[in-house]
Amino acid sequence: MMDGKGIPVEIAITLISGLYAFMIMLWSKMDKIWKAIGHIEKDYVEHDVCDKRRHECPCKKDIERIEKVIYEGRKPGKI
Repeated sequence: MMDGKGIPVEIAITLISGLYAFMIMLWSKMDKIWKAIGHIEKDYVEHDVCDKRRHECPCKKDIERIEKVIYEGRKPGKI
């Protein structure tokens, strides 16, 4: 059996049913996919939250002191 464009109807039906089966399989796996994505994003922190936490850090003064020492050490002419 041939349709008007020269592609057998059996092949067209096979391709469409294969695509349909793939979509059903993918749809059935969506829960696992979303669960995996949720697991990846669990530890994600927005930039503003990170900045807020950085300002509340109890060791902020130590970090500033270390940065100052590093900056002073990089000045040209200082040995």
